Amino acid sequence: MRHVDLLKAAKKEMEVADHLLFVTYPMVKDSKFLLSIASKISTSARAALQALLEYEKANNTIVDYPPSFVAQMHIYKKELERKHNLDPTFHRLLQRLFEIYQSSRNSLVKFKRGDSYVLATKNYTLSVLDYETVKKYANVTKKFIKSVDEIIKVTDVQDQRS
Repeated sequence: MRHVDLLKAAKKEMEVADHLLFVTYPMVKDSKFLLSIASKISTSARAALQALLEYEKANNTIVDYPPSFVAQMHIYKKELERKHNLDPTFHRLLQRLFEIYQSSRNSLVKFKRGDSYVLATKNYTLSVLDYETVKKYANVTKKFIKSVDEIIKVTDVQDQRS
């Protein structure tokens, strides 16, 4: 049951991100660290999304899904969000985390501005990370993981009864 392993990985990554966000960052207070925390949150959210997709695949709801994160988000939005009555904020979170990931990979310029960390792409699109924003991403990601966990657990309990 690959979806269970992916969900465990998502929870583990979120635990690490939580520790970095609420224990390590307040001690270090280096805004460059926010990018690492956002990366952990992104990895966690992606694993939760893949857990949901694997779960749907195991239950023959979807045939397969492509390795591309953009395509996975599309399947989530088109087929799974409404089916499981998931908060639309989760899709926006996934999009935003992907944008930050892309910006961090493609940024020509990265710099600190006060308590924020700024990423600038070659066409000078800016992404700004600050503590409160990253904290918000962490909280929404936790809710997303919890929602995926509940979807998987409900069906697993029903399957055990059958």
